[in-house]
Amino acid sequence: MAQSQSTRIFSTLFLLLGLSLLSGCAGLGGNSSNTPSSAVEVSPANANVRAGDTLQFSAKVSGVMDQSVAWSVNGTVGGSVTVGKISTTGLYTAPAALPTPNSVTIEATSASNKSLSGTSAISLENPIPTVTAVSPRLSRSGISLSQSPEPSS
Repeated sequence: MAQSQSTRIFSTLFLLLGLSLLSGCAGLGGNSSNTPSSAVEVSPANANVRAGDTLQFSAKVSGVMDQSVAWSVNGTVGGSVTVGKISTTGLYTAPAALPTPNSVTIEATSASNKSLSGTSAISLENPIPTVTAVSPRLSRSGISLSQSPEPSS
């Protein structure tokens, strides 16, 4: 009877060892790949935006259930007239005049865990010039309105 009891104990230990090897010894290595990491990913990560234009940003929060974020520009929630404004939905509107320096950082901070945030680097560019007039203007005779006709002899 003592022999059958030791056989059962040995079989149980052998079975437990086999199961732990099959499961990959999760938790023994200290850095399991099954552990979800928490982070905020902002998209696009980098962009160029012209003065006065808009750009839509999105944020994906991993490791927490709540996907809501607070948006800020250069550390100011919602931004400002100087560096541009960002809505609660992530729509960034660049300022009409370029700040110095002409780069800003868009940040999304998790609403449920303020230590989680992600950023995007934005380079602000001058607006595309608009042609409003062409000079000199030509008249029907082909002579510039700013020129005088040559005297006839």
